Amino acid sequence: MIGGACGRCGVDHWLSVDPALGLEALAAWWQELSSSSSSSSSSSSSSSSSMASRLLQAGGKMMAALVGCNHQGQRVVLRALSGDLLGVDDVDGCVPSIIRRADTAELEARTLVLIKAATARLAAGGIGADEVAKLKQSRQQASRTLMAAMNDAVTLVNRAGRAAPLREVFVGAGIPSGTADCALPKLLQHANRQGLTVLGVAEAWWGPGLAIGDRRHGLLAQPCARRCVPILGYLVCDAH
Repeated sequence: MIGGACGRCGVDHWLSVDPALGLEALAAWWQELSSSSSSSSSSSSSSSSSMASRLLQAGGKMMAALVGCNHQGQRVVLRALSGDLLGVDDVDGCVPSIIRRADTAELEARTLVLIKAATARLAAGGIGADEVAKLKQSRQQASRTLMAAMNDAVTLVNRAGRAAPLREVFVGAGIPSGTADCALPKLLQHANRQGLTVLGVAEAWWGPGLAIGDRRHGLLAQPCARRCVPILGYLVCDAH
């Protein structure tokens, strides 16, 4: 079951899925990545080999696969990575990112310049308490303004095809940075846009030979509590 409280309608929504179908699709993807390292001259193998290499450079990634059914009754498999891949948001073979960083890139650049300047001035010392307070307040306000703009640039689409800004559907206070950038929300959003009936989903961490904290290669994962759970209820909501 995938879902939870919907921040828009205030009702809990749940979607029944078959993890085995998702796991089968995820295993097939990993098999492509694994077999590509033994190399073949085919373009598909070359593409998989390139992705495997980039995934290792990135230190491993949370990956997910979704199996759905379209209006013609055909099975459709979607794939997604959590976050970007070495600075690239939209990765070949994966659903597109929900977060469009280009939309707020200019504001982000200006904000970073302001924050760095304020931080450098504070580190230099030799200023009075009033100016220290003003610089800290300016830095905090700039950061809050950027976060608000980044959140407002994110639009989520539910199963009925209704689009709503992240701030309207997030359940809870304080939207964490990177919300909607995890693999599962990306898959559900794309499935909703395509009008797919979701049949199965599975998510696990990929990183052969790597171990980061509690992440281990092949370890199945549940939706994260801070960034995924607060928006899943809306993503599986079917209210117009």
